[in-house]
Amino acid sequence: MTEFRKSLIALTQPVKEKPAEAEDEAAKTPDEQKPRHRKLVIVVDELDRCRPDYALSLLELIKHFFDVPHVHFVLGVNMRELENSVKARYGGGINAGLYLQKFVTLTMGLPTTTNAFEGKSLSTSYFEKNSARVGINQAQHEYILGVLDTVIDKESLTLRAIQRLIALLQITTLPDMSFQDELLEKVAASSLSILRVIRPQTYKDIHTGKIDLVELQLIFEMSAEGHRRANRLLFDCWQLFLQPAEYTKRMGYTLDTAPSAEDQLKRIHQLKMRHLEVFELRGSL
Repeated sequence: MTEFRKSLIALTQPVKEKPAEAEDEAAKTPDEQKPRHRKLVIVVDELDRCRPDYALSLLELIKHFFDVPHVHFVLGVNMRELENSVKARYGGGINAGLYLQKFVTLTMGLPTTTNAFEGKSLSTSYFEKNSARVGINQAQHEYILGVLDTVIDKESLTLRAIQRLIALLQITTLPDMSFQDELLEKVAASSLSILRVIRPQTYKDIHTGKIDLVELQLIFEMSAEGHRRANRLLFDCWQLFLQPAEYTKRMGYTLDTAPSAEDQLKRIHQLKMRHLEVFELRGSL
């Protein structure tokens, strides 16, 4: 342990100056002439993706073995997930944030928007820049963007989640033709693709009758009187599929033309199978 610390200290020692540099040094003030130690910066990324016990063991190792002047660690980590790792090891009663302060001196969050003027989310901007590059067609691009803007929990739209969404869209399709409600089918397929990435259990259960409209409204911002077209379309879409009688009544159709709830659930399943689970290879993966 002692030898290990000595080796670290040696890595941070000031560099010996060359003669010409020494002459320049003589012209500096006494404070400026003090030797400047080199910094050793070690970056550890995605620590939150490790097993909880491994992640915490690594933090403890960093704390006890690398506690040397001028040696610094930068952790790229989702602090919320790291707090979950603490709770997984020590139980839900522990103050995980306070516990992690023993290891983390300073935390800095990444911005969630591109800049103060645009106010566009990083995830949306990332999707816009990368979807066209990999061959996602313009129509599919626009529908997905519209639904992405309605997601309430923006933290679930990590850049990694957007990467998975883009990969999924490269091998799936939107409905091209439908004898009825073509637009709403496209909205449904777009929101299903997003659900598959950020809420996989909801995606799995949505055609079984276990998921209702209220539950979807906790995931997507949507209502019949929404201030944006995407909010209204999304509400129309899922009310049609999950509450067909209410949708028919709201639209002023006669109730005898309303599709049955069972038929609509089958239709959701058909959409999933036809467009999200039978893949068509295209573009560059």
